[in-house]
Amino acid sequence: MGEAVSGLDASTLRVQSMRRRYSFPTLKRFYDELMIPNFPLEDERDDLEDWVFCLDPERTAEDNCVDEGPVMDVLLLLCDHSSGPTHEG
Repeated sequence: MGEAVSGLDASTLRVQSMRRRYSFPTLKRFYDELMIPNFPLEDERDDLEDWVFCLDPERTAEDNCVDEGPVMDVLLLLCDHSSGPTHEG
């Protein structure tokens, strides 16, 4: 069994690569809940549209971003709740 992490059962935690398992609702929630509060000045952070441009597999395939410069990924630590629906946005 997993250890308690800040009141959570560690066995319910998982790492999600936004590049491999892209989800706009999850990305938007991350951006709204973590990026904006921690980087409140717009000049300090990239726009959400830039994140989508670099992470959305449909966009990256269309624009052939993979061959141009570094590849962006965001790893999120998410909690899966087996007793109810997963909230991703």
